[in-house]
Amino acid sequence: MEPGECEQVFFNIPLTLEPDLIRSRGEKRYFALCKTNMNRILVVIFTVRKIKMRVITARDVNKKERIKYEI
Repeated sequence: MEPGECEQVFFNIPLTLEPDLIRSRGEKRYFALCKTNMNRILVVIFTVRKIKMRVITARDVNKKERIKYEI
């Protein structure tokens, strides 16, 4: 993954944001699905601490997530 690529998903559309109810323990986590500037669809798991977003992990979407994103 290119440096800064996971941050690009927050500035491109369409952007899907949802709470991550399965893995949220102790702090609220969210996931975002979106394309990067290079048309790569990523899932970014993140949390918000005070006024900053902290990316926990970023990866390519799987088949199920790709279908959800493209609907």
